[in-house]
Amino acid sequence: MEERRRHQRNAITFPATITFPGADAPVRGTCRDLSLGGLYLSTEARPVAGSVVELTATFPGSREPVNLQLTVRWLGHDGMGLQFGAVGERQRAAITAALRLAVPTRSVPPRAGGSRVGVAFLLGVLVAAVGIGFVSMRFGPAFMSRLTGQPAAPTPRAPATSSSAAIVPDHRTVPMAPSRDVAPAPPPPRSSENRPTAASAPAPQPLSSVSAPPAASSSPPTAALAASASPATPPPAASRSASPAQGEPAADPSACMAAMFPPDAFKTPPDLAFVCSEPDPRNAATHMRVKLVVGSGGKLTEATNEWSRLGWYELAVLGILRRSCCPAPSSFSLPEPPQGCDALPPLLDRLGDAVKSRSGVQEAVKAFEQAAVCAHAARTRPYHYAAGPFSGSQVAFAAFLSRNTR
Repeated sequence: MEERRRHQRNAITFPATITFPGADAPVRGTCRDLSLGGLYLSTEARPVAGSVVELTATFPGSREPVNLQLTVRWLGHDGMGLQFGAVGERQRAAITAALRLAVPTRSVPPRAGGSRVGVAFLLGVLVAAVGIGFVSMRFGPAFMSRLTGQPAAPTPRAPATSSSAAIVPDHRTVPMAPSRDVAPAPPPPRSSENRPTAASAPAPQPLSSVSAPPAASSSPPTAALAASASPATPPPAASRSASPAQGEPAADPSACMAAMFPPDAFKTPPDLAFVCSEPDPRNAATHMRVKLVVGSGGKLTEATNEWSRLGWYELAVLGILRRSCCPAPSSFSLPEPPQGCDALPPLLDRLGDAVKSRSGVQEAVKAFEQAAVCAHAARTRPYHYAAGPFSGSQVAFAAFLSRNTR
C-alpha cells in the first residue's frame, strides 16, 4: 500500500459529532490523526464513501465549536478518513491551534513493515534450527543415555588382553572370556564376595526396636513446640485490639489516597503523606511515580500504566487526592501562568472539592483543561509534558474519575 498523504499526521484526540444523509440524529465520534488536509474519525457511523458529512467539534486550543464540511475518502474497521472541504478563517484558526498541541506521528507503509517482520521471523527460525542441530549433535547421545538408562556407545578400542568385567544393562558384573594367550585368573571366592553367609549378614532387628527410638525422640520436641507456641498466640490479639486506638482508617490520609488507585497499586500499605505536605505538585508527581513503581514490585500494573499516561492530569489527580484525603489542605504552589491563561492552583482546588462533593465535576474538569491547554500552547518551561491534556492522557484521567465518582 503506497503512502499518499501530502500532510503530516498528528496524534491528538477530541470528541466530535457528524451529520450526513440517512442519519436520523447527529452521531458521536472521536477525532484523531489530525492534519491540514483532514482527520480520522473513530465512530460507528458508516456513510457512503465519497459522500459529504458535516462535523461539529471544539478543537483543542479553542473555546468555541466550529462546523466543517468534509468528504468521506475511505472507511476503516472502526471509523473513516475525512478530507477537509472549503475552510474559512475561523475553522482554519481552530485547526492550526489544535495542531500546535498535537504530536507528529510517522507513517510507515504496511508492505514495508510487513516485509521487515517476515525477514526477522525467517532469520529467527533459521538461527533456532541451527542451534537445535548443534545441541542435538553435541549432547544428544549423553542425554539419550541418561534418559533410557543404557550406556552410550563406547569408543572403539584395542581388544583386551586380560580378563575384565563388562557392564550390562541390569548393572551386574559378569566375567569375560579369558584370552587364549594368558592363563585364566583363579575365580574369586564366592563365599565372601558374591554370596554373603549367615555369619556375615547383619541380623534382622525386631520392628519394635527399630520404630521405638524415633517415637521416643520425637515426642519431646513436639511437646516443646506446643508449649512454646501457646504463649506466643496472645500478642497478635493484643496488637489487633490496640489498632483502633491509633486512629480510624478513614482518618489516615495514606489509606484514603491508596483506596483511590486501582487495587493492584500497592502490595503493602504505602506512606503517601507527602501529598499533604509538598507545596509543589510537580515534585509530588515525581514522588508518587516512585511510590507506585515500588508498590508494584517493579512490575507493570494497571496503576503504573494509568499514571504513566496521565501527563498534565498528574496535577489534577494530586489536587483531588489532596482535597479529598488531607486534613485542612492548603493550595498547591505553581509558577505564574502565561499572559492570558488562568492560574492552575485555584482550579486544582476546585476540581478536588468537586470530586469530593460529587457535584460540578465536569465543569471543574473543563476549566482545568482550558488552563492546561493555554499553558501548554505557550510552551512554558516549568512544565515538561510533551503533549496537551488530550489523547491517551484524557482516557487515563477519565478512568481515575470514573473509579472515584461512583
